[in-house]
Amino acid sequence: MATRFASRHQLNHAFAPTSTLKSSLLSRPPLFKAPCLRSAATMAQEADISLDVYCSSHKVQEELQGRLQAAPLEGVHLRWQPAGFAPEHGTSSSGAVDQGGNAESDQAQSSFDGPRYMAVLKRGGRMGQALVTAQEMTSTQEFMRANLAGFGDGVVLVADRQTAGKGRGGNVWTSPAGCLMFSCSRQLGVLPNQAPFINYVVCLGVVKGIQDAVRDCCGPDAPQLPIAIKWPNDIYYLPPKDLVGSSPTGPATSSSSQGTSTSAPGADSCRDSAATDGASVGSRAAPPSTGPQKIGGALIHTTWSRDRFNLVTGIGLNLSNAHPTTCLNAILKSSYEQGRGISFQDSKGTDGGHEPLQLPQEVVLAHIMNRLDECFQDFEELGFGPLEADYLASWMHSGQQLQFLEHGEHSLPGYTEPLRHHQDLSSGTSLASLTIQGLSPTGFLMATEESTGRRFELTPDGNSLDMMAGLIRRKLPN
Repeated sequence: MATRFASRHQLNHAFAPTSTLKSSLLSRPPLFKAPCLRSAATMAQEADISLDVYCSSHKVQEELQGRLQAAPLEGVHLRWQPAGFAPEHGTSSSGAVDQGGNAESDQAQSSFDGPRYMAVLKRGGRMGQALVTAQEMTSTQEFMRANLAGFGDGVVLVADRQTAGKGRGGNVWTSPAGCLMFSCSRQLGVLPNQAPFINYVVCLGVVKGIQDAVRDCCGPDAPQLPIAIKWPNDIYYLPPKDLVGSSPTGPATSSSSQGTSTSAPGADSCRDSAATDGASVGSRAAPPSTGPQKIGGALIHTTWSRDRFNLVTGIGLNLSNAHPTTCLNAILKSSYEQGRGISFQDSKGTDGGHEPLQLPQEVVLAHIMNRLDECFQDFEELGFGPLEADYLASWMHSGQQLQFLEHGEHSLPGYTEPLRHHQDLSSGTSLASLTIQGLSPTGFLMATEESTGRRFELTPDGNSLDMMAGLIRRKLPN
């Protein structure tokens, strides 16, 4: 089930503990249970595919091989690739070997450079210590969910192309060239009431990882990319005018027992994807100033087993596809040029000219894994409190104003179309303005009413694709 925000009643039921399936497939208790999620058509599509596996150490490789022997991936060739650690007795060091020890499959490898990724990854952590790459598959998220028993904890799966990627609510996640798409697994030892914060921890790790990759690639001249978290699980590019004191989603409408929030149409009008169709263009000029633009998002599925969550986190980032909106490489170029007042060029090409600096997908993924490792560990040991300040500094909603419809003592249930003019207000209906201040103790939005100073908790109505529309407000005690 997805960590999807709905009503408090739905949330409490969604994360009620379920019975634990006993297994001996993982080295870390409690154990993943892996539901069979793929359709017959999907399984047929993924039969006889080849996956390349890179491990950060012999121990990681040995543990993963043990799990996969106990829970093999049907119809899948696993090619174990050297990734920088010294091979031990009985381990292949030169050629790839599949799961059964047969000769290397002749199917094409992914374009993802495993050794380059491993060179940036911090060793000894839990996230991304085993990397699995594919040239093409239906969905990294569905494949990972269906094979958790074999993959286990901390594995990251990357595909050059997905033919049936998944977004929130079952929407299709498009995957043209220039996208970085991956899914990773993690056992998370936190209480069920911490479920709403999991999205925030993931998005914080992604944003911090991207900024780390920029510093790694650009050195001391690295700009701070104008990217931010759109609550609860999207990553947006913010043009300079939208960085401070703006309302990213505009005025908005939705009704509740105490009022109705409003949001302008088209605020989240891009498809549920990290990129849309177009060529891979990493060196395009500055992104067009058309307001905040989505460049990525997260989709998180969880199961609860005994005393912890088993997570499968899917991430899509528009890394180098600049059409028709923008991408991280275009944002990097624009940010550098605006900050330095010069054209950004870094290294000489073979013809003596210059080539624009790119963010390699391997470097971006490794830094995201490093940051997710740190954020998950802090979350498990200390809770969300120590991470909250960084999260609020990384999102795009502080100070955002929302308008709620008030209908006297009564209200209309459900979603209301956005108001464009105050004359649309019916008799006995008024507007109340709320300003977002941060997160409530239970993990939803917290806002204050300008005229009275009253505090409210804002929760999604569960019916709107854009969760900033259709918000329901509940008064908090003073």
